[in-house]
Amino acid sequence: MDRSISFFSIGALVGVLSATLVFSYLAGEKSGGDSDARVLKFAHGLDTAHPVHLGMVRMQEQLADLSGGRLKIDIYSGGALGEEVQCIEQLQIRSPADLKGMKIRVKNSRVAIAMVEALGGSPTPIAWS
Repeated sequence: MDRSISFFSIGALVGVLSATLVFSYLAGEKSGGDSDARVLKFAHGLDTAHPVHLGMVRMQEQLADLSGGRLKIDIYSGGALGEEVQCIEQLQIRSPADLKGMKIRVKNSRVAIAMVEALGGSPTPIAWS
């Protein structure tokens, strides 16, 4: 496999995971058993032996410890909630008001930055290659 494709894939996966974390936190879903805990849902299409999944498990443990149980991560592996694209499509953004103040990564172009600003979001330009 070409190294640039590999780095791109890793970067894309990290981006998807970061977006999932942010949107899950903003959604603020409470867990059924512990009314004080916020539940972050991580979904991926990988096997449970994959290093990315193992990293998520480690993050799950660390987050529970560091937050004193206030934050919890539920991990759905092997495409249990669909493929990554389907998971992203399930985000509950229905109007520009849902984007107000939300940090959104965009290509470093005036048009992309202006579009996110017009929708009420806070654009964060990143290098795009």
